[in-house]
Amino acid sequence: MQKTGIMESSTFEMTSLFPTFKKCKFCPRFLIEFQEEELERHFYCHECQKLTLWRANTTLKCMSISIHTFWLLINLFIENKPALETYHDLNSNLINYHISEKTVRRYFKILKKICYQYYLEEHENTILEGHVEIDETQLYRMKKSFARGRPYVYNVWLIGFRERGSSRCLIFPTETRCESFFLPLLLAHVKPESTIYTDCFSVYVNNSNLLPQSKLQNHRYIHKYVNHKITFVNKHFPDIHTNTIERLWKSVKEHTRKHKVKKLFNLCLGRFYFHRTMEKKDQLKYLIKNLQNEYINYFDIEFNY
Repeated sequence: MQKTGIMESSTFEMTSLFPTFKKCKFCPRFLIEFQEEELERHFYCHECQKLTLWRANTTLKCMSISIHTFWLLINLFIENKPALETYHDLNSNLINYHISEKTVRRYFKILKKICYQYYLEEHENTILEGHVEIDETQLYRMKKSFARGRPYVYNVWLIGFRERGSSRCLIFPTETRCESFFLPLLLAHVKPESTIYTDCFSVYVNNSNLLPQSKLQNHRYIHKYVNHKITFVNKHFPDIHTNTIERLWKSVKEHTRKHKVKKLFNLCLGRFYFHRTMEKKDQLKYLIKNLQNEYINYFDIEFNY
């Protein structure tokens, strides 16, 4: 890793971490007049005649590392570096920032919580349309042993919706892939009259008859499906396949292996979705905006994982 390379590749300068205005720590006034020294910004209140640090009442109010080091952490996070690899990069023979692995993981967890909040917001509001592939995959399998090192003792399935021709997708974790869980997701997140592509799993297709029948057409969807026991791409209709979402599953599992997730897999899933659906310059903007937020402290907040 080269120190200059990271800084030159960044869209914003380090001062983009600083807000342009700030609420006074001692009164309800908003402040726009500031002074900067040693990579810190202080806002001045004429009423109180006191200074308010730019990171007061935010997640970073007790930040123990320098702005420069934190800036590098954000850039390495956006590059999808695992915490351990980032620790080694920042403490290499050429560059030594004297930062512990525990500190790196602490700040990475804050950034992952911001990513997870983005993931939750997108999964609440996004509606896909057009040509949509749907599939499910098993992320973790139930283990009979409770020995140390086993990440999960229950099943973790992912149900995915992938819109063809765009980067838009939705990924929902679940312990079971039953119809009662899948159907409300479909109705809430896929626009009627869309064309849906699936395999012949019994949630999507009624296989009890001699000729399989779609279960989704009754809900105003055009449903095309392929039997994976016979083929993965229909040779007569080559557009009928689920290869696009299968490639998404490959990327998800590569991401979880890279980051060696043993617990809180939803944070890892949120980070994957954050990197997958947002440009790097927009990722930086989103992280900075939430780090400047005075109403949410990501050190303390705990999501229902």
